[in-house]
Amino acid sequence: TKNFNGTVRLIFQPGEETMEGSPAMIADGLFERFPVDAVYGMHNMPGLPFGKFHFCENEMMAKFSSFRWRFYCR
Repeated sequence: TKNFNGTVRLIFQPGEETMEGSPAMIADGLFERFPVDAVYGMHNMPGLPFGKFHFCENEMMAKFSSFRWRFYCR
């Protein structure tokens, strides 16, 4: 809106795919140094037309999976 009167903070999370980034950033005092009223996450969403964004309330694409591989040598 043209009538916005506030501060926008951009947070770039390292280690997002391994779920290590946000806990480290929070433990390091991110929100004490840069207080916010709300956080909106954005994730790459293949298939959307260039320049378009998709928004929804609550969680979306918030899943973490891990795999354990075992290799046996004979």
